[in-house]
Amino acid sequence: MISFADIQKRVVEELDIADLSPEDQERVVDELGGMLYKRMLMSIFDKIPENEHGRLKQLIDSGMDSEITELVHKHIPDVGAVIAQEFETSMQDYRAALLQSSS
Repeated sequence: MISFADIQKRVVEELDIADLSPEDQERVVDELGGMLYKRMLMSIFDKIPENEHGRLKQLIDSGMDSEITELVHKHIPDVGAVIAQEFETSMQDYRAALLQSSS
């Protein structure tokens, strides 16, 4: 599964904000990173049968990464593609919101 740290790194790369101060980078990443992580998790939960949701939540709460990965891959063999698509969609939505707010 993708970690929050991975999402943070991708946000910095995708938005090309590596030249900003660490404080400004952190502000942008905090704003966007949490939302991205939640959207990715929701997308995964939507593709896993409801009877597995409780088990997945327990594994996440317990930090059992290998078991989480096993459960997710059991139901979503192409989870990497699902995560990549959700990331791209989220970034498009964020860019569109930035353009609207600057108009």
